[in-house]
Amino acid sequence: MTAKRCHHLKRNLEDCPCEHDDCPRRGYCCECIRWHHGQGDPTACEKKAGLSMPKADKKKQAAGDGKTMRLMDFASCAG
Repeated sequence: MTAKRCHHLKRNLEDCPCEHDDCPRRGYCCECIRWHHGQGDPTACEKKAGLSMPKADKKKQAAGDGKTMRLMDFASCAG
């Protein structure tokens, strides 16, 4: 992995609900989201908020539960 810079790393690490302390993406929200969504999975932040990947939960989408994923909801560095 290349060297990363994130101005919000300290705050991200304080708030990160990920259970994998050795994850190389921990605290780098944008990379975490990109990796998990590339795998078709929600991040720990999204799971904690009760959200799921849109493709995986078509019944909830059809029901119009109003919960949609937005990068800015989970990654302070994205805002």
